[in-house]
Amino acid sequence: EGLSTLKELQVFQNFLTGTVPEELYQNTDMSLLRLDRNQFTGTLSESLGNLNQLGDLRIDENLFSGTLPASFVNLSELVVLRVNDNNFEGTIRDGFDQWSSLDFADFRNNAFSGSLPTTIFDIPTIRILYFANNNLDGPIPPNYGSSPVLRDLFLSGNQLTGTVPEIEVGQLTELTEFLLEDNELTGTMAESICNLRMPGQGMLDDLWVDCGPTADPRLECDAPECCTACFPSDGRV
Repeated sequence: EGLSTLKELQVFQNFLTGTVPEELYQNTDMSLLRLDRNQFTGTLSESLGNLNQLGDLRIDENLFSGTLPASFVNLSELVVLRVNDNNFEGTIRDGFDQWSSLDFADFRNNAFSGSLPTTIFDIPTIRILYFANNNLDGPIPPNYGSSPVLRDLFLSGNQLTGTVPEIEVGQLTELTEFLLEDNELTGTMAESICNLRMPGQGMLDDLWVDCGPTADPRLECDAPECCTACFPSDGRV
């Protein structure tokens, strides 16, 4: 009963172990939950979706496993979402249609599989998107350039296939880092992405792809004019 009126809970960077008590999910008015950098185990309860007022959820750098519950898509008020550096698997459900405030989302260093969630790229506020080092496959969604404020997009270390889609003039003008290396992409780097490296057209500083001479498969890209690092490489990693 005493656990049902919490508005914020911050217990990050300790040595906490065990599973998350089911009672925690009764705090339906909670706006901030930070369990990051502990040693929590187990799976996330379907009751996580009850916390639909959360603006900040950080459970990164733990030992959580299993899949993200289906109710996860109910957390549409989130601004900050960090689930990186756990043992999660399964798909990232493509249900971000009602999300309108998300600024920072980090899914890195898990075992997520399936396709990239297309609807997350349509969130107009999304600025940081990290999907690196999972088992994601399929193509890069054609709407990946939708957010007008996207700054970092890390897709490296997956099994993405196909080509890098062209974007429209005026898209991704805030993008500074676009990391694509260690995938299975082919074809030639989109000219519209290369144009973001040109003064007055974009702010792209880092464009990392599998364009090294021994890359297989290989994505054709002029370096350093367009791509700033080709992998595999002898020097920069």
